[in-house]
Amino acid sequence: MSKLTKVTMLFIKASTFVLSLGLVAPSLASDNSAQDQLQAQSHEQSNALSGYFKVGYGYKYEISPYEDEISKLSLFVNGRYQWHGFFLESFYGANERSEGVSVGYNFYNTESWSFDVNTVHAHGETKVYVVDNQQSFRQHRDSTNMLGLRATGNFDDITAQFMVAPYSFNDENDDGLFASAWLGKAWYIKNWEIYTSVGVKYYSEDFLEYYFELREEIATENFSAYSPDAGVDVIGQISASYPISEHWLFETYGKFVDISSEITDNPVMEFVSGLKERNANTTEFGILVSYVF
Repeated sequence: MSKLTKVTMLFIKASTFVLSLGLVAPSLASDNSAQDQLQAQSHEQSNALSGYFKVGYGYKYEISPYEDEISKLSLFVNGRYQWHGFFLESFYGANERSEGVSVGYNFYNTESWSFDVNTVHAHGETKVYVVDNQQSFRQHRDSTNMLGLRATGNFDDITAQFMVAPYSFNDENDDGLFASAWLGKAWYIKNWEIYTSVGVKYYSEDFLEYYFELREEIATENFSAYSPDAGVDVIGQISASYPISEHWLFETYGKFVDISSEITDNPVMEFVSGLKERNANTTEFGILVSYVF
């Protein structure tokens, strides 16, 4: 079966799942005339340029198995602009989902749900160089950006989001599947906004093999051969923000990622997780001041 055929089949399945979320939403219980009016309003809004841009600067602390501990002043960028259904998003802000820059098209909306085709930064670049007694090996893997279907639902102070991404722009990692699901809720206490969210990121077996498989021909005495199965990261986040003025915002956040054991059981990952400035899971904290344009 060709790559194009497999991707087409996955997109059909993903489309059925994602679109079904909107079809079962209570908002579709209204009569046809009300729904037609809603769609006309959504289409008119999507044709106008709309969005926001937020830049922040402050302290960031992060420890993970992927790089040395970070503890420094950092720049935070977050924003989204949409025009005629096409949009550009940046997820480098406080309490964001670390999905990088995303481009896409908003193709359908209901009262509570929006449906997009868009890109997602599924995994970053990895570089491994191991020297084990008289043996050594290098392994370099490029970052993987993918294309998929996304459904976002907004219900008062609760937000739900689901994404299935079957197409990879990385030709060396083109058989994998990435998916995610998020649930968030906001609380308002006087001028404070408290936001919490939990999420999961799913990586198929083929996807994780590209990054974390150690083949027999490169295995060493202390870094034995390893092949992962499919895995799931579990993420919890909490943030608080307070408006200083019309455009200025104080923000603080914390995030914890329970990284899949299919990743952390890799012999190289086990080793680096034990280093002084690394950890088996990811913990992140930030405090900053942001300007909203």
